[in-house]
Amino acid sequence: GARVVGLGLAETILEAFVSGSFEGGRHARRVTKIELT
Repeated sequence: GARVVGLGLAETILEAFVSGSFEGGRHARRVTKIELT
């Protein structure tokens, strides 16, 4: 939450998450069920 992670660190974490690649694995089947509109 905002009290634990500052805005700058939250942005850094989000950027790392969004720019990372998905390696598949045990959740790949669930991810294919997500519809992007």
